[in-house]
Amino acid sequence: MIFKYKDVISLDETLSPIILAGLRKFKEELIESKYGSFPSGMFDLVGVEEMKEPTLDQEEDAWQMWLEVLDRMVYAFDPTEEPSLDDYGFEFEWQSSPTENGNTLVSIDVTDKEEYDRYRTDQDDWMDKCREGRMLLAEFYDSLWI
Repeated sequence: MIFKYKDVISLDETLSPIILAGLRKFKEELIESKYGSFPSGMFDLVGVEEMKEPTLDQEEDAWQMWLEVLDRMVYAFDPTEEPSLDDYGFEFEWQSSPTENGNTLVSIDVTDKEEYDRYRTDQDDWMDKCREGRMLLAEFYDSLWI
């Protein structure tokens, strides 16, 4: 694959759809494959003691945990998960006033502070989940095989 300048101006925007599509297809094929597996580290997360054979329930729990981890990775790259301003009951109000030196002073207010605060909270939560999913991708990068 050859990248051009326009591809690397915002490399995250170039790579995110590729990663998203790959993760979605990986999960789909993993579920459909009779050979699908999960990282052995999932056993630690579901409480399997070291050097002990996992029970069938623990294997199922580890499988479900792996699918949840994959979902969190997918979430991190899915732009439809980002909170939309259209879903909140506020608008930005732009005000400008001339200054003595001929410049213009611009200020921005919101029409509903509570709705704006709710949006900012949701936006922060979304960013935290995206960071978490990207860190999981890095952590389990070597486990993305069927």
